[in-house]
Amino acid sequence: MRWLGRLLLFLFFLAVSVLPVLAQKLPDYSNYVNDFADVYSPQFELDLNQQLSSLEASTSSQVAVVTIKSLEGLSIEEYAVKLFEKWGIGQKGQDNGLLLLIAPDDREVRFEVGYGLEPIITDGRAGEIIRNIIFPEFKKGDYQAGTQAAINQVKIYLAPGAPTPAPSSSVDLGQALPIILIILFSGLPIYLLAYLSRSKEFFTGGVAGLILGLVVSGVLLGLGLGIFGLLLDFILSRNYKNLKSQKLPTNFWGSRGGFWSGGRSGGGGFSGFGGGRSGGGGASGKW
Repeated sequence: MRWLGRLLLFLFFLAVSVLPVLAQKLPDYSNYVNDFADVYSPQFELDLNQQLSSLEASTSSQVAVVTIKSLEGLSIEEYAVKLFEKWGIGQKGQDNGLLLLIAPDDREVRFEVGYGLEPIITDGRAGEIIRNIIFPEFKKGDYQAGTQAAINQVKIYLAPGAPTPAPSSSVDLGQALPIILIILFSGLPIYLLAYLSRSKEFFTGGVAGLILGLVVSGVLLGLGLGIFGLLLDFILSRNYKNLKSQKLPTNFWGSRGGFWSGGRSGGGGFSGFGGGRSGGGGASGKW
């Protein structure tokens, strides 16, 4: 009977470890706005869905507003990431989705931002919306006013031609790598030629090395800029054709400097999210 005891013990640990995971069943969406906590009126939900549909038509960005009754034992950050990934908010390949998650009973709010919108809806901007726009209304119990005010600000940020935040003064490795490579590839030939041209006077080797280094650096820079130009021309030309085919603005502001390829053709209401991914950025808060 020893095997029976081991089996029961195994089943007990299995239930303890697996059942909580199975219990975390995330809901399915039905529209841009999914009021599972029932804090919005039907008319408000209808109006907001129309606004978010128009926003997608004009920018291609997908914004989901979700209220939930329970976080299912997760932190609001974990819940937001799981829900974002399950629903695929945003366009596939563009990852231009945004999730506003509201947990009224826990008094928590989260903005989860897709990769493609992180330069626009920065962590700082998301935090400011939560603190300065959402919380004052939510503290009064007015979820509709707080949500609408937040979406109004999001629409301003996502509007074609809207200014983006100034880039951080810090330089990451990805930005510094081209500079490092240019220094290495130009500095090494300078050293080698100066070394090979050694004489009693250092002038000859130094000047020769400097000239060769500048030539090599110029060639590398020229190749790099040429490749960059070809890639840029391909992207801008492709986006221009997409905008023309959708009869959307192709001017500088209307095309976001040529980098916007337009929304999905078809439009006219909600037809599901497009398979976007979360970038892990955003902001949370508790009132």
